[in-house]
Amino acid sequence: MRKIAAIILALVMVCGLTACGKGDTQSAKSEPRDQSEMSSEENGTASFKYHQMLESDNSKYYYEANVVEEFVEDEVTEEGLKGEARDGKGNYVLLTGEEKLDIRDIETKNAFYSVYDSDKEYSRDENDASDEGEEDTLKLIYAKSDQMEMDGKTYDYDEYQGKYEFEGYTEDEQVVVEDYVLIRRYVINEKGELHAIIELQEKIGENGKKNTPIYRKTEKITKFQEGQFPKNVFKIPKDYEETAAFPEEEALLEE
Repeated sequence: MRKIAAIILALVMVCGLTACGKGDTQSAKSEPRDQSEMSSEENGTASFKYHQMLESDNSKYYYEANVVEEFVEDEVTEEGLKGEARDGKGNYVLLTGEEKLDIRDIETKNAFYSVYDSDKEYSRDENDASDEGEEDTLKLIYAKSDQMEMDGKTYDYDEYQGKYEFEGYTEDEQVVVEDYVLIRRYVINEKGELHAIIELQEKIGENGKKNTPIYRKTEKITKFQEGQFPKNVFKIPKDYEETAAFPEEEALLEE
């Protein structure tokens, strides 16, 4: 579980701010191509506008979703809620929670804020502009279009992929670099609206072997607003108390 969590965290950092039901099945109309054969000019026919919108720092949107995460190796499943918004000015907010969206992680050009609405608290950490551009952003490239079954219905989806490396350790503490692939599927309903976003992470098999699934996340969209967002998701009320961003480290320094 720790290794999978570390891989997911590393991927989130590389991406830079970003489980179907048991009865879900997928068809195999077309095979995904090797990323070296893909072109950034090729775009999915059904969902490119959503891919472009959610990947752009200057987009303006808001959505909410019911989320199911599966940590495949450990056979652990977690459920929760998610919200996400961009304000068209480069600011981003991720909202999470179990029963309500009461945690907000806000990124601006100058700082990161973690806001705990249930406790009326927040912390602030500087966003060091000097670090920008040091890490390459993982670029997802169109791989294929297909159909899948979800909730008893058939939906079209477009799939985008990106490869990345993760440095780990063997049992005898030897450093090993492993190759992984992030797969993102935008699932579209009959009206052309975004129904779900599915993310899969797989360890790439060596010598032609099959990939090993390690993580799967399904976000089933419950609300999507294009070109607008609730302004309060970026605001911190005046009566909220500021706390230390890293309380454990601060306590250690005081000793």
